[in-house]
Amino acid sequence: MSTIKADNFTWKSGESSGQAQYTVTADKIISGTAKSWMNMNGSSGAVVRGSFNVSSVTRSSAGQYSMTFTTSMIDANYCAMCGAEYDGNSFGSYGKNLTSSSVGTIQSIGPALTTYWDKTFIYVSVNR
Repeated sequence: MSTIKADNFTWKSGESSGQAQYTVTADKIISGTAKSWMNMNGSSGAVVRGSFNVSSVTRSSAGQYSMTFTTSMIDANYCAMCGAEYDGNSFGSYGKNLTSSSVGTIQSIGPALTTYWDKTFIYVSVNR
C-alpha cells in the first residue's frame, strides 16, 4: 500500500468545478471526517440503505441494533451520532457500548420515552 504525505490539500488547477478554491489541512481530513456512517431502514429489521465502513448490522429487538465496522477504530474514544425518522418526524436515537470494532448498541426510543421502536430510518455517523 502506498502512503501520501502532505500538510495541505487543495483543488487541482482548473478542477474546482466552479466552486471557490480553498485549502484544507491534513488534520481536518484525517481527524475531521466520518470514519463510518450508515443510513438504515429500521422498520424492516436493519436493512442498510447506504453505508461506509460498516460490515454488518444486527437487530436484537424492536428499536435496538448493533453496527460492526469493516475496519476497526484505533480505540473506543469516538463519537457515534444517531438520529431516527418515523412518518416524516424526527425522533431520538443514540449509540452506546462503544468498542473499537462496533457501536454495540443503537437504540431508537418511542415518543413516550418508555419503549423502543423500529423507526422508518436510523442514521449513524461515527467521527474521531
